[in-house]
Amino acid sequence: MKLMTKEIEAQFKKIGSQEGSSNPIVVAHFFNPDRPGNWWATELYYIIKKGPVSESVESEVAEIDTEINGIVVDMVFFGFVSYGDFYNKWDYFVLSVLESIKCPSVVREFHFTPKAISKICPKGIRNSFVPDMEVKEYAV
Repeated sequence: MKLMTKEIEAQFKKIGSQEGSSNPIVVAHFFNPDRPGNWWATELYYIIKKGPVSESVESEVAEIDTEINGIVVDMVFFGFVSYGDFYNKWDYFVLSVLESIKCPSVVREFHFTPKAISKICPKGIRNSFVPDMEVKEYAV
């Protein structure tokens, strides 16, 4: 099963930025079926490469509702990440990293419907503080 589909991408675009919301809408849920690991995605960003993919050119992050001037080489989510009791926080996570996890693989909750974080994981309700994405350029 693909972790990301055009339909899910369209849902992220429809909902848009949720910065500052204390109870954002979760659009997609990814999890590791045999180990602790849940990723509830509330926002989506693109990693864009401005030159040919074969060249070693710096990339940049673009918000989902901006015009894409380059090639989308990966996607970055913002959402609530939980690894059991020892790691529960709002953070960024990258699609290709989720796809690279094996034994077992990370999967997407297939019949997930978008809903507020408070209805899924009450410890995910946040203050209005949302960290800025500090890294603006990626070497891909």
